[in-house]
Amino acid sequence: MSIFTDLIRDLMIGLGFQEVLNYIMSSKDVMAKKTMDQRELVEVENPKSELYTVLRDHIWPPQLMEVAARNKALIEGVLKIFEVGYVVSPNQESEVGVREDLVLSYLISGPEITLTDGLSVLRSLLTSLGINYSLKPCEYVSGLPERTACIHVGNRDVGFVMEVRPDVITAFDLEHPIVVSEIKLNEIVG
Repeated sequence: MSIFTDLIRDLMIGLGFQEVLNYIMSSKDVMAKKTMDQRELVEVENPKSELYTVLRDHIWPPQLMEVAARNKALIEGVLKIFEVGYVVSPNQESEVGVREDLVLSYLISGPEITLTDGLSVLRSLLTSLGINYSLKPCEYVSGLPERTACIHVGNRDVGFVMEVRPDVITAFDLEHPIVVSEIKLNEIVG
């Protein structure tokens, strides 16, 4: 899998993105409140800090949005960042009660950014990897209705690409339109 993730990183850098690396832990405030998505998260039993109370189930809201917010003064034009990392979600069918996925998440932000920008990156990436995929309309609480697509490889839902709702963008103290995507890498190679 590491050769595959290295290839993903190289392709994303070739598409003009900068890689960021973050902790797998986050805060409930960032994961649920700022994204307006109240969902079950894997919580840390004895957190040492309020900043790290849950394990992330997505990369885009806790880390990519926070990186964009912390660096907005340095951004001129379009910001393109990505991370390849693990996410954890509750799964009662699992022996340990959680599911772990390796995902690619990317964020594009700028004054004229639309869903089309995110779809162009997705197409370039998956075409370069020789992966056939299809898109289907879907909804995410944090995404604009009819500006969100689920990514399917074969009959598996492997991720999404969406324009983020303006109220979610302002909750992170950002102002320009944002497109995010997450793709479960372990699902597209398995």
